[in-house]
Amino acid sequence: MSNNRLKGKLVEKEMTYQDVADILGISRVAFHNKINGKTAIGFTTFEASKIAEALNLSADETMSIFFSQKQDCR
Repeated sequence: MSNNRLKGKLVEKEMTYQDVADILGISRVAFHNKINGKTAIGFTTFEASKIAEALNLSADETMSIFFSQKQDCR
């Protein structure tokens, strides 16, 4: 996940962590932990879809933010 891009989109759309947490039905702390990678499980597909809808993200933006692939360093 590209948390910096997601944070940038939140700023661009003037949305707070609390705004998004309310949309997802989770606490602000839980959202903070997810966006900062402090949980074993990140955003679910359902949560990613709800965030993408709230931020009016394109399909490409959604894929690059939530489903970006890590580089293989072999």
